[in-house]
Amino acid sequence: MKNLTILGLIFSSQIALAAPTVKTWTNPECATGDCEVKTMRLYVDKWNSTKDQMAGNSMTAEIETTSMSHVKKYAFVQYIQGCLFQTSNLGDVRMASREFFGKQGQPFKHVGWELDSASDKDPIYWSNDTAGYDEMRGFVIPRNSYYQNGNSMLNESANTWAGKISNLRANKIYADDFPTPSAWEEKNGIITARVASLNFKICLHKIEDVPASVESPKTNIGAAITCMEWSSNYQMDFKKKTFIEKGGLHPACL
Repeated sequence: MKNLTILGLIFSSQIALAAPTVKTWTNPECATGDCEVKTMRLYVDKWNSTKDQMAGNSMTAEIETTSMSHVKKYAFVQYIQGCLFQTSNLGDVRMASREFFGKQGQPFKHVGWELDSASDKDPIYWSNDTAGYDEMRGFVIPRNSYYQNGNSMLNESANTWAGKISNLRANKIYADDFPTPSAWEEKNGIITARVASLNFKICLHKIEDVPASVESPKTNIGAAITCMEWSSNYQMDFKKKTFIEKGGLHPACL
C-alpha cells in the first residue's frame, strides 16, 4: 500500500502537468482467442527542479481487462532495490529508516530485489489487509480494492474503486507510487542532501497466483504475466548544486 510523505505530496502536485513516458504491454493471447487481461501500461513522470531543489520520478501502473468483471482478478507485485540516505558536501552518509514488512524503523536500504511492502507481508502492491467477505456489504472485497478507477497522474478526480464494479469508469484500474524525492538545502556553506537512489520492478499477476503472505521480503513471486522496470535515482552534484539522474545505484546502496 502506498505511503505518501508531505514532501511526496508536494512532489506529486508539482509533476501533475508533466507529460509522462508510457510503456505498454499487450497480451498476445487476445489476438488469437479469449483473454481476460488485455494490457498493462506504465506511466513514469520525471521532475528535476533547480528552483525547488528537488528531483524524482513518479509512477502509475494500469491494468486493462476485457470486461469489468475481470478487474478484481489482477494486481501488481512491486520489487524495490536501492536506498534513501542523507549526505553532505563533507562526505558523511546517514541511512534513512522506514516501515518495512510490518516492522518500524528498518534501514531504508535494499541490497538486491526485495518486495516493496511496508505495513504487511502480502506481496501484492497496495494490498488490502482486510480483503475477504464483508458481511456488512454482502460481497467479497478483493485484495486489489485500494486500486484507483482513474490515472491520478492525468486525472485528479480518480479515486478508489473499493472492489465495486459500479465505481469503475472503464475496464481499468491503477496503482501509483510517489517515492520520496531527492532534495537539498544549504546553510552556512554546508550543503545537505537527501538522496533517493531507487530501482523498481513492477509485475502483473493473477491474484490467485500470489500468496497472501510470505516470510521473506527476498521472496520472488512466480507466474508473473509481465514485468516492467522504472527508477527514481537522482544523485547530488555538490559542485553544480543540482541533481543528476543516474542509471546505476549510488555506492551507498550497494
